[in-house]
Amino acid sequence: MFADIHNRYTEERILSASPLELIQILYDLALDRVEAARLFLMQGKTEERAGAITKIQDILSQLILSLDQEQGGSRSRDLMAIYSRLQTQLLQAHAGKSDEALAQIEETFRALADNWRGVGQLLIPEKVESHEKAVVATAPAPSSPLGTYFETKSLGAGAGYEARNWSL
Repeated sequence: MFADIHNRYTEERILSASPLELIQILYDLALDRVEAARLFLMQGKTEERAGAITKIQDILSQLILSLDQEQGGSRSRDLMAIYSRLQTQLLQAHAGKSDEALAQIEETFRALADNWRGVGQLLIPEKVESHEKAVVATAPAPSSPLGTYFETKSLGAGAGYEARNWSL
């Protein structure tokens, strides 16, 4: 029953999320699955660990698909390298039954999630007085060498909020 409620909550969260929130959800789910994989490793539950590893691989695939190589430029390439490295480390951790390797993967996902939350705080929708202007801004993600780029555009008269395009 709890699993059903949790799954429905997650589904609702995903369906109502912005693109920025979807990435955060993926990071949070990856962290949850890495923690589960570590627990299953300690408990000797091979099938369950394999299932958690598979979910993490699926999440990494979605993160890779979300990258915009044209707009993201070098930052997208940096994230691609991080995600690819995580995929390799994940397979090695699983094959080698290494909690230490899974802990490093967890640390990387935690850093990505924390930095992404910082990006989200920079991009909170704000009321705009003139719906005809476009604003371009750049700002680094808190404590991240990855940085960020974002562009805001008005939605038009009467919209009240700006649409935001972003890329890393």
